[in-house]
Amino acid sequence: MDTSFEYIDRKTAYISSTEYSWYKKMLKLKEEHPDEVEIIKTPEENAGYLYASFPVGWIKIKPKRILSEEEKQKVIDRFRKKPNEMNNPENDLIPEEDY
Repeated sequence: MDTSFEYIDRKTAYISSTEYSWYKKMLKLKEEHPDEVEIIKTPEENAGYLYASFPVGWIKIKPKRILSEEEKQKVIDRFRKKPNEMNNPENDLIPEEDY
């Protein structure tokens, strides 16, 4: 698998990829933002490579969040608590008589 991103100016970025997941993602973005995404070449017409352009502001690199053991436990406790809160009639947004 091969994927690369490039941009020459501050407006337009390009992706070249053989990964099907990027192809699906770019097709979806094209549907949602037809004026901002251009599928320049599909993998079928470009030796298996997608080539597309999109706004450079969409590029983001986000490192994986590493939780301490204490943070992990807080997350676990919060998820365990949620179902109990959701089943508590005092937390209902709609009064029972309105069902």
